[in-house]
Amino acid sequence: MRFVKGAFESPGPATVRVRLRVPVLAGESPSPLERVATAADLGNGVSSPLSYGDWLFINPDLTIHVSRLPVGEWVGLEWRTLAEPQGIGISESRLWDEKGPIGRSLQSLLIDRLALDCFGPCGSRDRTEPDNVPTGATVAGALLVGGTMTNHNDWNQKIIDEFRSAGGKLGGQFTGAPILLLTSTGAKTGQKHTTPMMYFADGDRLVVFASKAGAPTNPDWYRNLLAHPRASVEVATGTFEVQAEVAGREERDRLYAIQSERYPGFAEYQEKTTRVIPVVILRRVAP
Repeated sequence: MRFVKGAFESPGPATVRVRLRVPVLAGESPSPLERVATAADLGNGVSSPLSYGDWLFINPDLTIHVSRLPVGEWVGLEWRTLAEPQGIGISESRLWDEKGPIGRSLQSLLIDRLALDCFGPCGSRDRTEPDNVPTGATVAGALLVGGTMTNHNDWNQKIIDEFRSAGGKLGGQFTGAPILLLTSTGAKTGQKHTTPMMYFADGDRLVVFASKAGAPTNPDWYRNLLAHPRASVEVATGTFEVQAEVAGREERDRLYAIQSERYPGFAEYQEKTTRVIPVVILRRVAP
């Protein structure tokens, strides 16, 4: 696959050229229809407006309309994906080959936050953003809401509100998960940011993980703690001040192994990235 416009790491519309280098069935050359279908199925993968470190996509169906079969090995696509706040979306594309347009395709989407730690650490943002920007703008980590785009920190806020109203407990996919709210100070802005995340208690210390679902960069809350190690934590039993400390490699490996055994998704996060996922120890201090 070759990008003509856009890139995997740049959320938003993209134009690509695709060819099959491996047959769909061993020993059989791909048919023109197989080449079109394979290319069309890549739509959301190259044009999503949302970060793949934060969001999970399921493509339940794909519809393709062609006026003729493609000529040559390469199939071109101009893709755009629209995501709606109800957790649904649509990817649409124009298909072409070396001789010109050949048809269109439409891909429906189901969208949800990645589970476990990612519903919080992946969503925190240490930057100033407008509450709403014009519809049609390409904004990483945003959803269409009532004709405007809204920051996906709104999703975090719902988790925070539920946590506080239910005495530190969450339902749904987070039922029974050990969750805390970490309020850090922005490394650049100096503003307070509250982020929900998973943790476990190691003696009198709280341990959190900067996994960002295996993304290539560390989450913003981690960078905040490097700049301002003093933070506050909310758990079911109350709120208190903490001092953050990044675990050394030997201790980091021990703690991360414990978390990976309890929640295997964390082992998968480490496998997905070349960075060593940091482990942060939060020690309670007097206010």
